[in-house]
Amino acid sequence: EAARRGYVAVTISYRLMQFDQAKKETATAEPIFPAQIHDAKAAVRWLRANADKYHVDPKRIGVTGGSAGGHLSLLVGLTDDKDQLEGNSGSPDYSSRVQAVVNVFGPTDMASCYETSSVAWIFRLFLGGTPTEAADRYRAASPTTYISADDPPVLTLHGDRDLLVPVAQATMLDQKMKAAGASHTLMVFEGQGHGFGGESQAKAAQAMWDFFAKHLSP
Repeated sequence: EAARRGYVAVTISYRLMQFDQAKKETATAEPIFPAQIHDAKAAVRWLRANADKYHVDPKRIGVTGGSAGGHLSLLVGLTDDKDQLEGNSGSPDYSSRVQAVVNVFGPTDMASCYETSSVAWIFRLFLGGTPTEAADRYRAASPTTYISADDPPVLTLHGDRDLLVPVAQATMLDQKMKAAGASHTLMVFEGQGHGFGGESQAKAAQAMWDFFAKHLSP
């Protein structure tokens, strides 16, 4: 679909936390954060480094993802390319800055999401403790920490019945970005949980394509 609309689409791989859902224990030796954001930013830099080869416009790059992917997309979009989350995974002469972000029900403030999510134990494993035990890591992993007026435009799509990442995460992002003078658009889908179906799925997809067309088209 992306190619049909004239986009070069790239899916990336990044380091994942391994865990036992039944035991609610991790098999990863250390908390995975911030390895995955290092990987995501490296992917953007790599894409710019190889832009000519893959016919990519390096000045018009957008990112999107759902749930953990939404969280990663926000971190890529809202953090500065000189920030501590940049990492050193390759193509250091290129920027990881993007020009548009579509966040699909991703967590935005990790401490408050821990308190309200039905899967709070995943946050504990992912960040190496509770918000009290690992306050600095929760803050560093929260997209809301990095909001500034020069952020790229963000579209957030969220269901009002999401129990894993409550919709309050989306409204918080909306309020904070607008207060900072940044561009944020929020669409809340009634009756939808952590995933969209039927008409809502179609509307969400169309909203994403319209948003990218608005902000990435020449």
